[in-house]
Amino acid sequence: MAGALGASGAWLIGRWTMPLHTLDIRRDGDGLRWDWEREPGVHSQIWGGDKAPARVTGHVVSVSGCAAELRGYYVWSSSGPIVGRAMTLKPTLIHPRGMRGQMLGAGGVWLDTAWRRAD
Repeated sequence: MAGALGASGAWLIGRWTMPLHTLDIRRDGDGLRWDWEREPGVHSQIWGGDKAPARVTGHVVSVSGCAAELRGYYVWSSSGPIVGRAMTLKPTLIHPRGMRGQMLGAGGVWLDTAWRRAD
């Protein structure tokens, strides 16, 4: 799946979902931008409790084959204090409609992710 498709990052473009999370990736000039949203109802096994709904926006900083690195900042949260904190996503395409990876959010802990293409 690598080749020209992987090098351009075209495989990233679109809407990706996992339970109660949405990731939208789009072209923006010469680069790729993204928006992530966490809906109400996400329970944290690490922190013990429900996580606040939140939004993050950022850009794709690198694409190498079928792996990428996305960095951004929380721009809204119903709990407020995490606004301005950084988030990093490191997805890898595992098949045309799915990717797995890791996410480092405001809590400072790497979490495993599994995304499905929604569009």
